[in-house]
Amino acid sequence: MLRPTGTAGSASAVSHRRPADVAALGGARRIIGTVTLECAFCDWLAADSPTRVYEDDATFAEIDPRQPHQGHVLVMPARHVETVFALDPETSAAVMQTTVRVANAVRDAFRPDGLSLWQSNGPGAHQEVPHFHMHVMPRWTGDDLLRIYPGTVETPTVATRVEMAERIRRCLE
Repeated sequence: MLRPTGTAGSASAVSHRRPADVAALGGARRIIGTVTLECAFCDWLAADSPTRVYEDDATFAEIDPRQPHQGHVLVMPARHVETVFALDPETSAAVMQTTVRVANAVRDAFRPDGLSLWQSNGPGAHQEVPHFHMHVMPRWTGDDLLRIYPGTVETPTVATRVEMAERIRRCLE
């Protein structure tokens, strides 16, 4: 069931999972060496959060604490999944459905010129929290956020792109 959430105590608020429930969903905690690390997003889900804009059985969405533009939202699976590589088809579909729903709401609420979606996996991509999350970022012309290519990018020959496509297709088999 899809449902937006309200503030705690409001008629539209939903009950949130307790920490024991988070462990049952895949575990909020992991041990590395002698240090126990907690997943900030699993803990966020377990809390009664006034910045939660949406929650269903598979996903939740929160206002990002960092706001380069008002309306920056994070969409996350309710089950702990660290990267896109670990997503199962059902969870990935649920995350994308929630992302589209939240993107439409952000567009209607803030009337940006555009909207960017982005998601990072691993240290090479600067993933900051090891829990899969999709950023929904309202954008305005000239805001200079999320510039993918900082300079001119070379365009490989068609033959080089065909070779890349063949390598990827082999891995999809």
